[in-house]
Amino acid sequence: MKIREVEAVWLRVPLPAAKQHVSDFGRIEAFDGVLVTIRTENGLVGYGEAKAGVGSAGDCAGLTAILAREFAPRLIGADASDPNGIYDRLFRSSLHFGRRGLVIN
Repeated sequence: MKIREVEAVWLRVPLPAAKQHVSDFGRIEAFDGVLVTIRTENGLVGYGEAKAGVGSAGDCAGLTAILAREFAPRLIGADASDPNGIYDRLFRSSLHFGRRGLVIN
C-alpha cells in the first residue's frame, strides 16, 4: 500500500468580528489550517490537519510550502501501513530545519 500522492492545501476561514477571539497571542481574525490529503496506489485516501500556530494564529503559507516541497516527496513510495516508519523517516529528514518550530510541532 504505497503512497502515490500527497497534497497540502491552506484553508482560511474569516471569522465575523463578533466571533473573533483576543488573547495574549493577538486577535484571531480567521481560522487557518492546512488540509493534508494522502492517496495510495490502491485508491485509499487519508486526511490530516496541520497548523502553523497556537489555536489558529499564524500564517500557513510556510507550513504549506514545507509540507508540499520538503515532506511530500519523502512520502511518495512509502508504505502507508507503517506510520511509525513514516514518522521516523520524516523526523530524521527534518534535521536541516533545526528540529523545532513548524516542522516538529
